[in-house]
Amino acid sequence: MKNLKKIKNIKNKKSCLAAFMLIAVLAAAAAFYGVFDAAKAQLASAKADGVAYIHYIDVDQGDASLISLPDGSQILIDTGPQSEAGNLTKYLARAGADTIDYLILTHPHEDHIGGAPRVFETCEVERVIMPD
Repeated sequence: MKNLKKIKNIKNKKSCLAAFMLIAVLAAAAAFYGVFDAAKAQLASAKADGVAYIHYIDVDQGDASLISLPDGSQILIDTGPQSEAGNLTKYLARAGADTIDYLILTHPHEDHIGGAPRVFETCEVERVIMPD
């Protein structure tokens, strides 16, 4: 009888853990897509309400910021490391920033310019500003 209770407790713990993991994954997905929808809405409203928006994009151990100006111009400052280039370009695409008017690369460290090749592959880049 004791062994049967142990088995039921183990099954209950596994069921609870599985349910918790499923809820955590769904919550993370909802938050992830919610961030992109908010970014896209901000880019669209920048034109309408005359406000500039700054997006600090999560590229792990690097820097990437997108500035949307009321005239519709998009300025991308740095591109993060190469390992995060996919996340950066997904963010830009979901945000509707398919044309970058100014790409500013502050200095030639991998955590600032590593994602630049992918940006050139996926976005139309009008002008590049960088040090010699």
